[in-house]
Amino acid sequence: MSRFFVSKSRSMLSQILIGFFMVLFVFTCAVLVTRGFLGNHFFKQLEEEKGISQAEMLATFSAIGLYADNSVLVDDQLAAILSRPEIAGVALYMDDGSLWLKRENEKDSVSELSSSEVKKNIAPQKGENLAPFVQGKYIHYYAPVKLISLSEFAPGIEQHNEVIGLAQVTISNLYFNALVRRGRLFDLASIVVAVFFGVLAAFWLARRLSAPVHELTKGAKRVTKGNLETLVSTTATGELAELTSAFNKMLESLREREHLMDELQQARKLEAIGTLAGGIAHDFNNILSGIIGHTEITKLKLPDNSPEQHNLNQVLNASDRAKDLVAQILTFSRQSQVKQQPLEASVIVKEAVKLLRASLPANIEIGQNIHRGTKRIMADPVQIHQIVMNLCTNAYHAMETTGGLLQIELVEEKIDADQAGFIPDLHPGDYLRLSVSDTGCGIDPDIMGRIFEPFFTTKEQGKGTGMGLSMVHGIVSEYGGVVTVAGEPGRGTTFDLYFPLLQDYRATASSAVLSSLKKGSGKILLVDDELIIVETCQEMLEFLGYDVTSTLSSCEALEIFQSQPDGFDLVVTDQNMPKMTGIELIEKILAIRPDLPIILATGYSSAVSKETCMHHGICEFITKPHSLQNLSDTIHKVLS
Repeated sequence: MSRFFVSKSRSMLSQILIGFFMVLFVFTCAVLVTRGFLGNHFFKQLEEEKGISQAEMLATFSAIGLYADNSVLVDDQLAAILSRPEIAGVALYMDDGSLWLKRENEKDSVSELSSSEVKKNIAPQKGENLAPFVQGKYIHYYAPVKLISLSEFAPGIEQHNEVIGLAQVTISNLYFNALVRRGRLFDLASIVVAVFFGVLAAFWLARRLSAPVHELTKGAKRVTKGNLETLVSTTATGELAELTSAFNKMLESLREREHLMDELQQARKLEAIGTLAGGIAHDFNNILSGIIGHTEITKLKLPDNSPEQHNLNQVLNASDRAKDLVAQILTFSRQSQVKQQPLEASVIVKEAVKLLRASLPANIEIGQNIHRGTKRIMADPVQIHQIVMNLCTNAYHAMETTGGLLQIELVEEKIDADQAGFIPDLHPGDYLRLSVSDTGCGIDPDIMGRIFEPFFTTKEQGKGTGMGLSMVHGIVSEYGGVVTVAGEPGRGTTFDLYFPLLQDYRATASSAVLSSLKKGSGKILLVDDELIIVETCQEMLEFLGYDVTSTLSSCEALEIFQSQPDGFDLVVTDQNMPKMTGIELIEKILAIRPDLPIILATGYSSAVSKETCMHHGICEFITKPHSLQNLSDTIHKVLS
């Protein structure tokens, strides 16, 4: 019946109608079965015990006694009849109307029939049963007393069917009414039983239909509380099943929308950080320009064997490292398309670890084994930085409450065929292995296979989007590498990342030794809004032999040039300046003198590229901070 009721082809309305008819059917069957059983049992007894049957029995058993006029022959029969609780009394009359015998219970008083009444009742019936007669609280039943037929015992003898008297049985009407009341009570009991089973069936139906709605209600309450992870399960069919399916799809859409909103917020944060980083990098490059320029000029003015040369070389080395760091910040802030390039990963990894050290609590120790001078890999520096930050951040969260050791290792490793057989998708060859391990809570084996899925996270709401490891896996796979993970609950986790090495490409050590400077002559107009840049660059240009006119304002530079357009051989200008940018100044200058060589120098600008420079007639594009050697080579190239 359950399969019939929940058939997939049935709508909710049809299920309700079927349920209603099921309740009606159960109720009807219960009434009929109960009424039939009780009625057959009790009313059959009433039918068998009614007075006409008793009267007929009395007439049959008393025929011989009445014929023989011997009451002893009927005493036993009378006593048996009178013993029944419903019998009030019995009487036997002769055919002449006289009373032959009368017996009655002590508590009852039954009236007698007159002679004329006996004859009147016998004569018309000719031996047939008489109709009951109600008198007060009694009902009188009559039956003719017939002479026994001797033909049944002695064939050939003439059969006698003569009525020789009248039998009367009196039944108390009160007892009869009691039986009727009992029957009515049984009817009421049958209805109560039917209603009980009907209520059970209705309750089952209500539960069957309301359970899916109840589950949907609980699911809606979970959504209002921000829980979008638990889907609604149901065994319903028809419209309820479709409604539940639509609700689950809505949950998935909301969950995806929430993840997208998290990504959007993260992207906006990164955009804001990028804008801030670009501004900081611009100012920092201006500072570095002054440091590098003055250091190089001072270094050139000192004897080669001077003890200060070593100190100045250290200043230049530190400035080079700072310049590389600023370059990474600028790459991050531009949010440009990912471009893979030959990269020495150790520099990026070390810088990322330095950033992490300041943000990690004191109970987490950082261990390093980062080899410098390794072979290069084809990668994007920003993505390598993101990989290190994501893996180390996950390790920090695993040890946040207990503390522990965060170990970072970067080494070259040769993988042979036997080793590759144990690592899926890894081929024999030379790799750069980046390992990040922690001593935290570890990873449950049940979820180990899901950690690289997008949006999968075990962190509580608000502490992660579940995109970190999936991003790491995607980047490494794009580079042709492999990610492996090992760990168990309570014993920490280790991530190993394998990057294919570029063969025969090794990093060269940087040198602070200047090559031969190309000096020259000519008049240069120098424009920059930073005083330290103007002073440093002017001193560098004069050291190279050029006559320099400098200004801190692009508007003032335009006025100077307009006053003597043929008085300059070269213009060196910054890009980001108030009131008039470098590009705008260059356009106005070239409108006056199109053949004038121009060099654009900038620390950071999202509006400037080599293509932009060529479009506006700019000869060369130089980034700050620039060295004396770089400035010398660029000017020589432009003027020659």
